Amino acid sequence: VCSSDRAPCEKVVISADLCRQAVFTRRELTSLERMGNPVATYLAYRIEPWLRLNQIMPFVPWRGGFVPWDVVAAVYLRRPELFNEIEERGMRLRQGRFTTGALEPDPCRDDRPTRVPRRQEPLAMLEDFLASIKEFT
Repeated sequence: VCSSDRAPCEKVVISADLCRQAVFTRRELTSLERMGNPVATYLAYRIEPWLRLNQIMPFVPWRGGFVPWDVVAAVYLRRPELFNEIEERGMRLRQGRFTTGALEPDPCRDDRPTRVPRRQEPLAMLEDFLASIKEFT
């Protein structure tokens, strides 16, 4: 989100609900390991402990993988067509002691809408991420 709701740029919110639709698993890690380029090798080294941790963490709904939060946002910038059910509505920062930073709908700002994708194509999104890393070979 831009620093000002009046900023002349497109505003998009990539929500936690959207991100949780994709899970990075051992399959994607194996793809990284097989690429053999320095970027893929580094990422595989850094990702493998997260996969092990999520194997033993109780109450993690994405057991066997992890949610690639930042990757989802980055792929949206690269391939927005992989995301759909886009809502456009006014948004504002929720005010309050414990909710600062949270967004909420604001019908008074519908003239300056924020795009909120609700669905993604998780396999295509992960494949696009891997393809972008493979480009470093």
